[in-house]
Amino acid sequence: MNPKKDDEADEKANDFKEALKNLAQYLAIMTGVSVCAIIFSQVCSYKFILLVFSSTWATESAVNIMKAYCVLLLFMALNGISEAFAYGTSNQKALNTL
Repeated sequence: MNPKKDDEADEKANDFKEALKNLAQYLAIMTGVSVCAIIFSQVCSYKFILLVFSSTWATESAVNIMKAYCVLLLFMALNGISEAFAYGTSNQKALNTL
């Protein structure tokens, strides 16, 4: 066996483990921020819409849409981070397949 190839393989494996660790940290941070936004939106959506737009827009349906959008943001953020990780760590063959 070639020790140089073994060292390169170990370095690639360590780099990938470090990238996975970073991905887990970013996902945890984004989940925490998103959960705070969801909790805040459930409590304060009506008052926020009333303050920013007016009583004309502060209807029950607008409040429900804002609450649902804040939940959607969690999934969009997690999808964006995980998709960026997949594109950043995949090889050329996998990128061509995607």
